[in-house]
Amino acid sequence: THQFEILQYLNERFEKGNTKCVSTMIDVLLVIQRLLSARTNYAEVKNVKGVTQIFGDLLRSEDNRIVSAGALTLLRIIELPKQFSPKETKLEAMNKAFFLSTEDKTSPILNALLSTLLQRAGESVNERGNHTLVISCLLDILVSQLSTHSNTTAPNWFKEITPKMSRGRVLITLFEL
Repeated sequence: THQFEILQYLNERFEKGNTKCVSTMIDVLLVIQRLLSARTNYAEVKNVKGVTQIFGDLLRSEDNRIVSAGALTLLRIIELPKQFSPKETKLEAMNKAFFLSTEDKTSPILNALLSTLLQRAGESVNERGNHTLVISCLLDILVSQLSTHSNTTAPNWFKEITPKMSRGRVLITLFEL
């Protein structure tokens, strides 16, 4: 939990204009990724206070490095580590349900993911920036949710994500890439 507290503090510093925090934030995210390879940490990450808000903030960041590192860490949370037994897929199912909830009030992560994806894809299409890595990392999360152990994704999630993906210009913008 201390790593997440440090991450939240650094993100607050970054949002106030301290750009020197970025490399430390990425280092903290790499440490968190490594800690997630332990069963206890993987199983308990959803119990960390404010963790969904932290990831929502990371995915909304204006800095592509922070968004990419945050997305890769989130990917480690929703995918069962390879060294785990296939019998432990219930842990993956619980993390997917918690972190990628389609209920806006429960988890801000999915909305942050989709809005950042749409923003960065739109900027790339309009040649206002090159956000290939960010777009790739964010799409990896959606692909993982749809394919990796798809039986660990709640069946109603597929029904609820469709309206979110079809809102506005999400799909159109992605196909323009």
